[in-house]
Amino acid sequence: MHKSAHGHMGDAVRDFMDPSMHYRVVDVGAKTSHDAHLTHRSLFEGYSHDYVGIDVQPGNNVDLVMPGLYTIPVESESADIVVSGQVFEHVPFFWTTFLEMARILKVGGHIFLSAPSRGHTHAHPYDCWRFYPDGFRSLAAFAKLRLVRVHTDFPPRGENKRFDYAAVTPYRYWGDTVGVFRKTEEYDQKALDRFRQPLIDWCNSVGDVDATLAELGPPPLGRGQSPRITHSAFGIDFPFNPALINEKVAEKIKKGRYEIREAVAIQSYLKGGERVLELGGGLGFISTLVSRFKRPASYTVVEADPRLIPVIKETHKLNGVAGVQVEHCVATSDPAALAAGFCTMRIAKTFWGSSIKSQANGGDSVLVEAVPLKKFLDNDEPEVLIADIEGGEVDLFTGIEMPSVNLAIIELHPTVTGEDGIARMEAELARIGLHSTNHDPSTRVGVYQRRA
Repeated sequence: MHKSAHGHMGDAVRDFMDPSMHYRVVDVGAKTSHDAHLTHRSLFEGYSHDYVGIDVQPGNNVDLVMPGLYTIPVESESADIVVSGQVFEHVPFFWTTFLEMARILKVGGHIFLSAPSRGHTHAHPYDCWRFYPDGFRSLAAFAKLRLVRVHTDFPPRGENKRFDYAAVTPYRYWGDTVGVFRKTEEYDQKALDRFRQPLIDWCNSVGDVDATLAELGPPPLGRGQSPRITHSAFGIDFPFNPALINEKVAEKIKKGRYEIREAVAIQSYLKGGERVLELGGGLGFISTLVSRFKRPASYTVVEADPRLIPVIKETHKLNGVAGVQVEHCVATSDPAALAAGFCTMRIAKTFWGSSIKSQANGGDSVLVEAVPLKKFLDNDEPEVLIADIEGGEVDLFTGIEMPSVNLAIIELHPTVTGEDGIARMEAELARIGLHSTNHDPSTRVGVYQRRA
């Protein structure tokens, strides 16, 4: 949250709250980064209150996670204050969220709402809207609330009486629009319920809007943002680095074909909410896909190629993904590598060809720390294992147990391992209790599940 928005919210708290009263405060869109210094929670210090932070994802400053993108898990007319700051620009169907905020508000209670009227694109994961006073007036009319204050931090006017945007100071960069809404006896819950719940159900069913009009390409770059390309099938952005992403890969990404087989398997077999361990993070596509669409309980991605670690993190950042643990090492069960403490990795010119297997093409060799796969299995207790490690999967499971893993999705590399290597790997997985569920070898993606 930027300083001006925090300051405007502080004004609303001081002007509309009584220090002698007790309040139940609900903050919608409360999640903050772990290094954030400004939160709405801090604004209510000095007031008798109960604070509940709500967001669509778990994280810092979040007490309740929303069961749907547009469902607030709070009883009707139970909150004295509902606050939401710098959130609505990221919500595709914000009017539905506002109806929910009005529903949970007590008669006589207030909504403190702020959103930018200008500023660069900052997708988390979307940046859809900017707001002026008339936008807040429309929200008040739509939800049958009384708008008791609204203000937009417009630039000063120049000599021609037009707004002088060049005179905007850094503090006022976002041009905050701030509104205070009151719920009065005019609010008709029964009348609104006739369309509120169907609207919420519809918006929840729509869910993410990533694939909509993806052929239009990525949004314009904001300040400090890197060039990007977009996976048209899922609307996932990648930082475009020509040294790593050649024209062939870029074309696959743009046409939605990049790692599409793995993506289809993930969409088909993951239920959502699982603990996930991924070996071979690549460009960060799979970890972003799972985080965006399956909302895992935890996610760890292990990548051996040192060039890809910053790429994975940047992909997560571009797509508003947080909470993924990224580890630079080789997760292995090889006794010799573990005894030495490292593996030799051949860095191919094409990143997908880099491998700890000697067959990798060209490039230099680097030493990468070897970490027991068992360590990740014991620490994370993953329910899902995803692997794309360019042939390293063959001996990965030799002599280990994976009691927590119920599903493994593994990209197969017969040109590196041979069909005998795949058969050897599948025998080890069967010993562990994971059996093949797809019998089409042309997919080159193996799906293995624990039988009930």
